[in-house]
Parts: sequence; structure tokens; C-alpha cells
Amino acid sequence: MGDASNRLLKLRPVTFRYKQAEEDGRHPLQYGLIAEDVAAVMPELAVYNEDGTPESVAYQVLPSLLLNEYQKQNRRLVVSEAELASAKSTLSRTEQRLQSVEAELAAMKAMLMTLASAQSAERMLASSP
Repeated sequence: MGDASNRLLKLRPVTFRYKQAEEDGRHPLQYGLIAEDVAAVMPELAVYNEDGTPESVAYQVLPSLLLNEYQKQNRRLVVSEAELASAKSTLSRTEQRLQSVEAELAAMKAMLMTLASAQSAERMLASSP
């Protein structure tokens, strides 16, 4: 089916009530699409009357299109999850390397402090009579 379902995202779902009441007089809330809007976005999904005017929506076709979009989104999700796992792994390794570099830096600072202290003591000893 490929990209045939891409245009589904351009459809605008609506809620509505039929003007004509049901047998019990109620006008329950309905969910659906407006045939004219569907015809403008996906003409092959609209049902036309004898005059060629959009009259209804071929709702029986929607599940296959929706399944195709769902499967495409799922494939993207799987790829994104793999990329995220890879990025987390890279971040973890980078954090470990940073900790190692920080530990080495702290050790070098300690050595420099010890060396500076020793040099200071040497100067003091050399300058004393």
C-alpha cells in the first residue's frame, strides 16, 4: 500500500448529530468525516451520488488505510527506539570516559600539589643558613 494512506493525516474527524431523529426521537452524538472534506483530500474514499456530489464516506476502506499508517508508524518507532538505545549507550560510555579523565586530572593535581610543596620546602632549606 506504501504511501497511499499518507493523506489520512489531512482528514478532519468531526462529531455531529443527524438532523433527522432516530425512532426514539434522540439525536445521539456521531463520529465521522464530512464527505465533501474527504472528497477534497482523498476522492477515492468518498461515495458520490448520481450528480457526482460527495454524499458519504467509504468507511469500510478506512481500516486498511489506518492499519497501513499504524504499521508505518510502528516501523518508525522501532527505528527510533534503536537509535535511542544507541545514543544511551554512547552517553554511558562518554560519562565513563569523563569520570576516568576527571580521576586522572584529580591525580595530576594532587601530584602537582605534592611537587609544588616539595619544591617550596627545597627552596626554604636552600635559603636557610
